[in-house]
Amino acid sequence: MQLLAQVLQLNANYRSAITFWDQSESIAANLLAAAAYKIRARYRLAHCYKLVGEEDISRVWKEKADAANIDYMSARGRSTATPVALEEAYDDEVAWMLW
Repeated sequence: MQLLAQVLQLNANYRSAITFWDQSESIAANLLAAAAYKIRARYRLAHCYKLVGEEDISRVWKEKADAANIDYMSARGRSTATPVALEEAYDDEVAWMLW
């Protein structure tokens, strides 16, 4: 009976470790995807700024970044972005570049 209890405890520990690993891996993947997205976004924003000038940067940035944003949301495994949230993200990037 004691051996059975030990086996069940080991099994529970193993499942807990696997769950923790899956969650950690998911968190790490999300962080890497977010970092990669920010780097790509800033590079593209800088490129757009050089090409079109300050007044058109927001429009061009939105056009260039749409595909990258879809990839980013796919990498995160969710589609929770709303148009307002995306608009705020674009504005944040513009402010960062012009600061």
